[in-house]
Amino acid sequence: MKRWTDGRSWSASRVSGSFLIYREMESSNGGTSSGSRDSTTYRYKNEGFIKQSFSLTTRMGDKFHLIAYTNMHNLTRAHSRDITRASGLISPLQDDRFGRLQLSPDVYPESILN
Repeated sequence: MKRWTDGRSWSASRVSGSFLIYREMESSNGGTSSGSRDSTTYRYKNEGFIKQSFSLTTRMGDKFHLIAYTNMHNLTRAHSRDITRASGLISPLQDDRFGRLQLSPDVYPESILN
């Protein structure tokens, strides 16, 4: 498998539906706490990225990994109905084309549609 690294520091993953969510971290060299060998502490980066990852394996055994980057500002805006309407964007649940989409349980077995 080919691997790609984006060169950023990320938090441990959190599950959100079918996605793994990571928050960008910043390191700050501070004093060590007693008994600690590591002098680096980590915290969420102010205005940092949020990374969403999704993986699936097809019937033919092909593996696909989708990575999307956003930030808290855009994530908050995406969940605001007023801004969504004003921008002309609609959610997948509001798009009739997704209602006709047929998902194969072989491709995406955890689908809530199956």
